[in-house]
Amino acid sequence: TVNQYTGVDFAYVYIIAIGLLYGKSQSAISIFLSCALLCYKYIYHGADWIGILYQVQPMVHMATYLFLGTMVGYIYHRILGSSIIIG
Repeated sequence: TVNQYTGVDFAYVYIIAIGLLYGKSQSAISIFLSCALLCYKYIYHGADWIGILYQVQPMVHMATYLFLGTMVGYIYHRILGSSIIIG
């Protein structure tokens, strides 16, 4: 969720940073952890698991995590991963 003081969703920053530093496999883990944190926040505020799956807002939020993480991981392996200089 978006921080009310900065206006930034730090899960996006986390996913981008991990994806650019470590690639696809670690990006997938960061997506899972960000989705788990989002579900925890909804459950903490009174939602249930079925409600999270039926509401559009949390599913779209998780879909943006998934899209961003896979895109950043792909960019890392396609552009940065192929230009590693050995030696």
